[in-house]
Amino acid sequence: MLSGKLDEAIVALQEELRMSPGSSNAHFTLGQIYLQQKKYPQARARYEAAIKHKPDLARAYYGLARVHSLLGNRNQAQAYSAQFRTFKASDRQRRQEAKTQHDDFAVAQRIAAITYTDIARMYRDQGNAKKAEDLLKQGAGLDPNNINCLFELASLYNKNGATVKALQLFKQISHIQPSYAMSHYMTGVLSTGLKQFEDAETAFKTLIRLTPNASDGYRELAGLYLKTGKKLPQARQLAQKALSLQPSAINYYILGWACSLDGDKAAALTATQRALTMEPGNRNFQRLYESIQPEN
Repeated sequence: MLSGKLDEAIVALQEELRMSPGSSNAHFTLGQIYLQQKKYPQARARYEAAIKHKPDLARAYYGLARVHSLLGNRNQAQAYSAQFRTFKASDRQRRQEAKTQHDDFAVAQRIAAITYTDIARMYRDQGNAKKAEDLLKQGAGLDPNNINCLFELASLYNKNGATVKALQLFKQISHIQPSYAMSHYMTGVLSTGLKQFEDAETAFKTLIRLTPNASDGYRELAGLYLKTGKKLPQARQLAQKALSLQPSAINYYILGWACSLDGDKAAALTATQRALTMEPGNRNFQRLYESIQPEN
């Protein structure tokens, strides 16, 4: 029909009706073709057959209204037009009811996903990671946009060493809810571990933009630059910013590391000593301190 091959369309529809005589759609479509060909009596017969098999087919009443109007049967055209409006309104009502049912079902799915997530946490806390994973997968299947469910599943994967799966889920969370800072943090951390440094840099920069008054993004981005040996002056600035926001042991350590690679041994020693004072048993802090201590 769309390509203008109406005779071929008629043959195909007649074959359809031979196999399925009660196909209201086939009768209606034949009516449409005959109307297009200006074969009004044939069109009328097909529209009437469509209604016989499907009495509430609103578009068939519209077709009959057009055919009778073109044939000059004004009263019949008006009658079919009125019936069309009645069935059209009924169609709208049915669609609205179907939409309401669909919405109710969607709400039920979301509630079920929350329940699965809560139960999965219980199994996780009891040490049954497999059962927790199964429940979280079911929850995610019911509601793919449930951030809590996806985050729990990603965290479970990460804990069990399935880093690639965990990273995929954290990225999915970031896509669903771009303002969810923790997903960007985890994306950056896991990307760093997998040596996907560009993705890690993007994630940490996003984290800084979302949480400018928290030290995490500045510290992690500084650490990324230090690990890759790039942008060392910027790494030091980021470490200083992190420390100004939170004077924690890890932030003193990152600043000490940055100062060390930047060639400022005195500042590096001071910052690392402070880190060790706060966490004297930390081996990473101790190793850095030993590497920058002046020789006797």
